[in-house]
Amino acid sequence: MRLITLLIVCCVLSGCAGNGYKKFYVPYVDLATEVGKHKDIRVEVLQPDQEPQIIETNDLDREYQNYAAKYYSIVGYSSFNGEYEDKQNAIKQAKRVGATLVLVKSEYTNTQTSTTALQLPNTQTNYHSGSVYGSGGFANYSGTTTTSGTTSIPITTHQRRFDQAAWFLVKVLPITPYKFGFEMRDLSNQERADAERNTGIVVKTVFEDAPMFYANAFRGDIIIAVNGIQVKNAAQWDQLIDGITGKSSTLTILRNGVQKDIVVQHD
Repeated sequence: MRLITLLIVCCVLSGCAGNGYKKFYVPYVDLATEVGKHKDIRVEVLQPDQEPQIIETNDLDREYQNYAAKYYSIVGYSSFNGEYEDKQNAIKQAKRVGATLVLVKSEYTNTQTSTTALQLPNTQTNYHSGSVYGSGGFANYSGTTTTSGTTSIPITTHQRRFDQAAWFLVKVLPITPYKFGFEMRDLSNQERADAERNTGIVVKTVFEDAPMFYANAFRGDIIIAVNGIQVKNAAQWDQLIDGITGKSSTLTILRNGVQKDIVVQHD
């Protein structure tokens, strides 16, 4: 009985074991169906004999930008608040989804105190004996009396809780070298106000060893023209580059409010 009680108490104190990285995983893509589907890229997924790399950080976005430049893309993420989880659980989830790199972050939020009543069975047996006298003479007797009930044991637990998140990544490489080699987005409202213009695109990521990398383009640059043609937005940029020929292009950019030209070599 003491062993059973100890096991029950330990279970209550430790809480329900699980894997939050698995339970709260949200996929962006299913690698099982995406690998080999696109002929212009090569996706490097985790192999059975490989271990995923895990990086702990206090700034997921900043860390991701470092790896995005190395051709990594996010395939899914996990986010939850709870008891601190071992990073091995993030590694296990990476193996399930085929991610080769995991960026993890945990931040203490609060300590949660709770008291629960543990009900344990309480059975007592009383032994009794004695002598009786009657018309028939003298006699001895013995017997037992059993009573059943429960005993309530209050258990107070203190659980340190953390906001925990993980981004799961794989490397996505182009089959044909990029003409420019960067990711972009449209300007935000604040960026339009700061630049005092409504047109242009923002450089999100410059891929290492790509033409834009060697042209010294940087994250945050605003491209306003290519070969003298105004760049309106991301959709129009895709149309413009389809018609670009030759071994180089001149990009007009805004960097920290200053306009300048950079030359991108395509060969």
